[in-house]
Amino acid sequence: MRSLEIVEIGDGLGVILPNDILPIFKDAKDGTVFLMETTNGFTLTTVDPNTATTDSSSQ
Repeated sequence: MRSLEIVEIGDGLGVILPNDILPIFKDAKDGTVFLMETTNGFTLTTVDPNTATTDSSSQ
């Protein structure tokens, strides 16, 4: 688990990603990441949840 600092960016807010986790997001198309609300809080991912598929249907 990592904590992220929330900062003001213009009229909005942003988070600062620590340098050591930036390689995880290197493949994020156009710098896009997805924030999903879960029962345990939030998840930040580079995988679009609207296009992600599970492999369970092929069993």
